[in-house]
Amino acid sequence: MKYIAFLIFLAALTSCKKDQPQTCGVEDPVENIEWMNELMLELQDDCTCWISINEGLYKGEIVFYLGAAPACEPAGVTLLDCEGNTVELIRFDREDDDVFNLEFVRTLYSCREY
Repeated sequence: MKYIAFLIFLAALTSCKKDQPQTCGVEDPVENIEWMNELMLELQDDCTCWISINEGLYKGEIVFYLGAAPACEPAGVTLLDCEGNTVELIRFDREDDDVFNLEFVRTLYSCREY
């Protein structure tokens, strides 16, 4: 009986795999989406300020945007789609309700720890 319980446990353990979220049809957008990989390489070459590539939801759609440390004084956030096209530019120097429509999902890359 212990042997059967062990086999069931082993089968359950091997059948469970950690599901990676699929974004734009790939598991690792930074490595597998060309424009995002190029952006990451640019950030690696010139990381004078903490900057990250983030995935978010904007009005129900997957978007990507750069996050920056407050010292970098970003003027706004450009939201990009899977192809790297601009979806929206949200400026911080005006009262804009669109910033409240952006939901953080995860950080895909950071050029330095913050």
